[in-house]
Amino acid sequence: MSRLDRVINTTTQQIEQGMRTAGICSPKMLILSGGLPEASRKSPVPIFTGLVPLPDPSSALPEYDAGVLAPFAAVHYYRNASRALQQMIKKLCADNKRKKQDFRIFSNSRLPERSIAAAAGTGWVGRNGLLMNRTYGSSFIIAGILLTGETAAAVIRENSGTSHIESLTPPENLYAECGSCRECIKQCPSGAIRPEGGVNTRRCLQALATSPELLPRFAAEKWGRRIYGCSVCQQVCPVNRGRAYTAQPLSEEQEFPSLKNLLQQLTPSPGKTWESIHLKNIFPGTALEAGWIPRDTIVRNILTVAGSSGNRGYLPLLKKIQKQSLPAIVAETLKQTIILLEG
Repeated sequence: MSRLDRVINTTTQQIEQGMRTAGICSPKMLILSGGLPEASRKSPVPIFTGLVPLPDPSSALPEYDAGVLAPFAAVHYYRNASRALQQMIKKLCADNKRKKQDFRIFSNSRLPERSIAAAAGTGWVGRNGLLMNRTYGSSFIIAGILLTGETAAAVIRENSGTSHIESLTPPENLYAECGSCRECIKQCPSGAIRPEGGVNTRRCLQALATSPELLPRFAAEKWGRRIYGCSVCQQVCPVNRGRAYTAQPLSEEQEFPSLKNLLQQLTPSPGKTWESIHLKNIFPGTALEAGWIPRDTIVRNILTVAGSSGNRGYLPLLKKIQKQSLPAIVAETLKQTIILLEG
């Protein structure tokens, strides 16, 4: 085997190429010696991280009453990326006698993924708190692999000249790449982005979309058609408007679920109880299938959208839903929605 062949066939190169084949763009590697429970000076951790581009949200709403799912939620990109990485790892282990347990996949995990990706040089953090990239804007999800065991040791040996990162603490000039731009701050519908940058999660509509409590009045008034997700700060960002790559657009059905159909799925019927209603049945193939998203919170959002629509034609369906024994957050939101539509 020539020296060139050995370089091309290093574990590092194989993982990076495998990630590209799996649809993970711009894969980058860093070796972390601090900032994670898994990382210490005694045990540096190689991490490969990359991006899965997302489509832009539609510029216009459909004529029929519909809710809106943000692009990152309209398809279960996190699950799809994880499955693609699983297949990559399976092949890598078969071809190179690596151990499956040496690989830990992450995408929308408990790891500080944004900080890891920024430290790897994938992009910078914008004033809206999102990771930004010149090619892909901020319309992407992060996916990657954390290595342990002999596979980690092999990658560390191959990259012996690479400096280890000892901390994920952000730099002082965190938003420097945004320059003088303040568009996300100006356009945020709830005023959640602080003048100096960073997000007040108590006002952010995206953060409130999964909060297990009644929506504050200011949020309900600004809610509009949002079933899950808010993309305003991304839509107005010049980096997103000028990005060089976008994914295939979503179908109207994926992005704009019919509000009437959603309400019908919440009404009682023979053999159906409230506890038998699951998001995976209402929103198949979307990120709302994920177990960490509370069903009752998403139902609260659907009912808030019904109230925002001003359509009194939903009252018969809403009153059918009201006949059930409902969780407090659903019952109170439903009550407020009916009062709003009857008023």
